[in-house]
Amino acid sequence: MKKINNKGFLLLETLVVTTFVVAVLTYLYIQYINLKKNYNKSFTYNTVPGLIHAKEVDKYLNENLVYMYATNDLSSSQEKYIELASNNTCNLSYFSGNLSYCNSLINKMDIKTILLLPTNLTTPLNNIKSHYTDEFYNYIKSIKVKNDNTKYILAFEYKDKTFANILIKEAA
Repeated sequence: MKKINNKGFLLLETLVVTTFVVAVLTYLYIQYINLKKNYNKSFTYNTVPGLIHAKEVDKYLNENLVYMYATNDLSSSQEKYIELASNNTCNLSYFSGNLSYCNSLINKMDIKTILLLPTNLTTPLNNIKSHYTDEFYNYIKSIKVKNDNTKYILAFEYKDKTFANILIKEAA
């Protein structure tokens, strides 16, 4: 029997195994990055305390007919969104009655900003990007409206860099 020359076999086998290991590690790294990104989103987007606070503010706004005044202005607004509250104060235009209660509510819930947005976010996104933080802009960009009955979005930015939103079916 003749011996076959196997000198290059070890090098070829090493290259194939190394390529396979690198491909598997690259795949695992990409999956880990996606998992970490989604994990971080779950702790900042629509947290349970944020949604509870948002629902309470929504109830307050509905009882005080704020939506009725704000939605009329929203249709004529050039920016296509309305800032209902920012920097721990309620917007005077929409809170004619109990402004001190509104301000204390926002302060106790650590709300930084409240925006009333239309469901079509293409126009307001350009203005929001230049006026608010990148995190808030990215959050608003990630909001998906699946229900056709939804007319507006109430978006919240909290001081602890968490976010929430409430979908509003129609103005009160």
